[in-house]
Amino acid sequence: MNELKMHENKLAVLVLSCDKNCDLWPPFFSFYQKYWKDCNYKVYLGTNFLKFESDFVTTINSNVKSNWSSELKIILNGIPEKNVLIILEDYFIYQKVNTSQVEDVFNTMLKYNAGFMMLGCFPTKYRSLWNYTILSDTPAYGIIDSRSNYLVNLQIGIWNKAILTNILVEGESPWEFELKASKRFAKNNFLSLCVRENRKLNHVHGPIVYLCGALTKGVIMRDAIRLCKKENIEFNINGKKVETLEEEILRRSYIALPLSIRKVIGYLKASVKRINSK
Repeated sequence: MNELKMHENKLAVLVLSCDKNCDLWPPFFSFYQKYWKDCNYKVYLGTNFLKFESDFVTTINSNVKSNWSSELKIILNGIPEKNVLIILEDYFIYQKVNTSQVEDVFNTMLKYNAGFMMLGCFPTKYRSLWNYTILSDTPAYGIIDSRSNYLVNLQIGIWNKAILTNILVEGESPWEFELKASKRFAKNNFLSLCVRENRKLNHVHGPIVYLCGALTKGVIMRDAIRLCKKENIEFNINGKKVETLEEEILRRSYIALPLSIRKVIGYLKASVKRINSK
């Protein structure tokens, strides 16, 4: 069997990062090793120029500092496996991973020839962002509506590497990718699946339970600091700004709002920004 065929239905884990966030690597991989000890997939770290010294992580460097999408294309090209489970470096895993369910998710994705399978499950109020129809023969999963704003997204999920490469447009940021790539994904009639949420849970859950996320716009979240202290995992923030108590209260208050109100607030903020920029 040639090497290309050998990797056709293989899955790898890609931890996606950049050099400026290298301070997140030690805590991320400490959580990873603690809570996914039975992971049988090859693990890659994608970043710019730096290396992470580890026996179980292979670093793939883009060897450029340009933009998120362009660098991701280079990194994906260095991975022989045809499917990648992508995790951002600030998604700290804090419960034992259900490896058998991850395998079932992957097999379901292959069965339906899907381009993307979202593993992260969110509280029910977020469902409008990725409305889905339940799969009749596998009711634990759903088909995401092609009209959804976040048909594809950067929560933990499995990608067909060729399809991901196909919808990447060089120059886009992660935030631009989620919105614009969803439209490109739908236009190409690619299939997007998801793991159905547990309506009783009010936190990010699924086969991989993770903090979403430790970093926001360059600021370390207090949730991440508390989690690391609780788990006795060292987190050297290297001078990064840490969220204040007041900022945390405001953030939590905002998150608690219905999505409809949050959309209005977002629209008003954008309007004020446009006015001030004139």
